[in-house]
Amino acid sequence: MKKETSLSSDNADQQAYRIAFLISGFLQDRLSPEEHGELDDWVTASMENQRLFEELTDPAILEAGKAEFQKSRPDELLQHVKSSLQFTEPPRPSLFRRIWPYVAAACLLIGVLILWVNMQNKNSPSNKAGGRMGGERSSTRK
Repeated sequence: MKKETSLSSDNADQQAYRIAFLISGFLQDRLSPEEHGELDDWVTASMENQRLFEELTDPAILEAGKAEFQKSRPDELLQHVKSSLQFTEPPRPSLFRRIWPYVAAACLLIGVLILWVNMQNKNSPSNKAGGRMGGERSSTRK
């Protein structure tokens, strides 16, 4: 049931946009004969449509809107829009949050380096001979 309502709403929106396009074309005197006929059919379909068409195409209302538009300056409109918008700079993350990935990478690198050095010391030939350290010498003299 909701899908039907949604579809009819979409259809009504499409129809409203089409009528707005036709009225705009009528005001600018750019309608083809087929489009003019389509607009005439819509206007004559109901009294509400006729009243709305007359209101939207009334020269006095159009002139008042045009005068209001010309009276406002683009600079003032831009300032009004800018003043209503709130631009704030996002907060900067703390020093710790910015450098912790680098600190973690450095610690990992140092840990791997220490592990590698220890593995090299265990595999060196001087450590394999009787478990003696490299600085000790065996004395065979009596």
